Amino acid sequence: TVKEQELIKSKLGEKYNTFLSRMAELTIWLDKIDETTEKWLMLSAPFIEIDYRSSFFIEYLTKFDDEESVKRIGRIFLKVLETATPTFKKEDIQLLVERLYKVGEKDAAIKADAENICNTYGRRGIHFLKDLFYKNQKG
Repeated sequence: TVKEQELIKSKLGEKYNTFLSRMAELTIWLDKIDETTEKWLMLSAPFIEIDYRSSFFIEYLTKFDDEESVKRIGRIFLKVLETATPTFKKEDIQLLVERLYKVGEKDAAIKADAENICNTYGRRGIHFLKDLFYKNQKG
C-alpha cells in the first residue's frame, strides 16, 4: 500500500481516503510499531476521522508501551492533528502524551512531539492536556 499508493489511488478513486481510514484498524493486530508499520500508519492518520474511527485508533495506540513504538506514536499523532482534533477518550490521549513525555526525558525530539500535541490542542481551545504540559516543564 505504501509503495503502490498511486496504483491503489487510481483503482479506488474517491474511496481511497476511506480505505486509508479503514487500514488504520489493522493497528489492533500489531505487536509494535516499527519503521514499516509507521509508514502506513502515517498514511492512514490524516483520515482516521472518516466514519469517526479516531477513538478506536487512539485506543489501539495505547497498547504500545515499548520505547520504539512510543517514539513513533508522537509523529503519527501529530499527523492525525493535521486534519482532526480527536477528543473522545481523553484518558487515552493523556496516556499517550504521558508516555511521550517519559520517553522524552531521554530524547528531546520525543519531548517536542509531546509538547506539539499539547500546544496544538491548546491553540484549538481544548485544554485537557494543560496540566500534563505544565507538569513536564523543567528549568
